[in-house]
Amino acid sequence: MNDEGVPSPGYRVSGKERVPGERWNSTTVSDMLASATYVGKHEVKANRGQDVIVREVPAIVTTALRERARRALSENRRMPVGRDGKPTRGRRYLLSGLIRCAVCGNPCTAHSATSGGKRWQYYACNDGRSGERPRRGPRGHARFLPAQWLEEVVWADIRLFLENPGETLHRVRQELANSDGTEELEERHADLTRRLAAKHKERDRYIRLCAQGYITEGELDAYLADLRIQTENLGLLLESVEADLARRRQETQLAASTEGMAYEPQRACTRDRGT
Repeated sequence: MNDEGVPSPGYRVSGKERVPGERWNSTTVSDMLASATYVGKHEVKANRGQDVIVREVPAIVTTALRERARRALSENRRMPVGRDGKPTRGRRYLLSGLIRCAVCGNPCTAHSATSGGKRWQYYACNDGRSGERPRRGPRGHARFLPAQWLEEVVWADIRLFLENPGETLHRVRQELANSDGTEELEERHADLTRRLAAKHKERDRYIRLCAQGYITEGELDAYLADLRIQTENLGLLLESVEADLARRRQETQLAASTEGMAYEPQRACTRDRGT
């Protein structure tokens, strides 16, 4: 867009014409990809974000094209590409798309820089670098990690596991034995889901009572304010349980795949001896 001389969206002050920006940047494009307005659905949040009003607007691009662009953006984060859309020919970053920040959970992406005539490669947390998601961790919480050092640490762990998988397999078996804990989380998730649905029905009932004249608008506002707090608390609890469930399932799946990977070479050796 910069090469073609197309002005960027820029900014607009209330009551005045929009002032185009000087250049396009990645944040502007990411914000556009994250917005559904360009595919014909304009969302307006009301009631302090509790209600979302969706209205139809003229679509600029198709939903399929938007999803294609979002998939490409996701793939680019995993494997950096150049301006021509092809993978960069520089250093191969072995951990691209495989590591996440321990503070905020965002993916860590590969970067390089030149300083003092020397090329530096490193991994860095993507928190705050993308316009698609708000910042999760405190500003400056993630340091730049030298790529060579981090990859050597990971390779050392892999070699240790391959040479002596006993300790890892012990932890894997413990993880599989504890996998039944998901039942309690699933029951809690179902209970919170039912309670949250009941609160939504309660909200609709209050609105009907006000429309029928049984309660005043002032009473309705008080009821809805209290109900909003209860709903927010239930929503936070539900998000926490969903995160625990996702983590438990991921750990169980990882444990099962790790055990299978560790035992497969032993089975192959046994088959070879038998033949």
